[in-house]
Amino acid sequence: MGLFLLFDHERVAVSELVAAGAEGASAGRHRFGGSLAGAGFELANIPPPVHLVALVDAGDPLVAVPGYESGMIPLLYPFRYETTFGQFAYRVDPDGTIVWTGPSKVIPNEDFPYAGFPDEFAERLLVARRAALDPTRAEDAIRCGGVFALKELSDAERKRVRELIAENPSLVGNSDELPEEDWTEETMLAAFGRELFAQAPPDAKCINDQCDAEEDDRPGGMEFEELMGLLGDSGVEVAEEDLADMKRGLVRRPSLKTFAFHETTMEDPEPWDDAFVQTIWQVCTRCRSIHVSNQCT
Repeated sequence: MGLFLLFDHERVAVSELVAAGAEGASAGRHRFGGSLAGAGFELANIPPPVHLVALVDAGDPLVAVPGYESGMIPLLYPFRYETTFGQFAYRVDPDGTIVWTGPSKVIPNEDFPYAGFPDEFAERLLVARRAALDPTRAEDAIRCGGVFALKELSDAERKRVRELIAENPSLVGNSDELPEEDWTEETMLAAFGRELFAQAPPDAKCINDQCDAEEDDRPGGMEFEELMGLLGDSGVEVAEEDLADMKRGLVRRPSLKTFAFHETTMEDPEPWDDAFVQTIWQVCTRCRSIHVSNQCT
């Protein structure tokens, strides 16, 4: 199964999905793989196949996804599609319709990621149980820093975060030196922390062009113009649709929360057929769009 985690932002807790029958597991009806249509879902505005990686039961008390308080939540990844930025978004309506909400342009490729890639994965039943990770402990708060920041930490545990980072600066990046002394623990994690994620915490700004997430009160166009200058200097040409997606991502306030995380292993490389690939699902607290992206080491 690899490592499959679920994050509860309301209770600041972490659960894991494991094979059915595992000790200490809930009675939820979760599963890995299977048919999207067979699970009662229909794609509204993108041709199949869009792969069902997992099905999560929102009725399980260990599951908490804003905007999806009941029913089954499909965790999808469009392996047959390519996009400029590697991020995709969709919304699940109460009747089971899946509406593609971003990016504006995707490129179908029947041989992507490779010829003969399966249209669906073999179904395996899963159950949820509380993970050993405890975000109220300094060590685990650092590991989950890209998801929860440092919520629910006592003053004593915050002090331990700084002590742990002082002992091992690589916990918050690749540097052997401790960041500036006047930086807070949150600043350290925001600037350098990437624990759990192979590269960095995923972007928290929604790419759905119909989302009502507020724009940042900074002059958002400044970042966009700076990016355009960098692209121009490098000679990279970007399509008009992609430019619109990029601008939305730069000027919106963060509205995404990471709620699910999967990492493949050498023993179990599905769904990527490769080890140490991470798939990350986030939900927009404004428009309910579920964003999915991947990272690898």
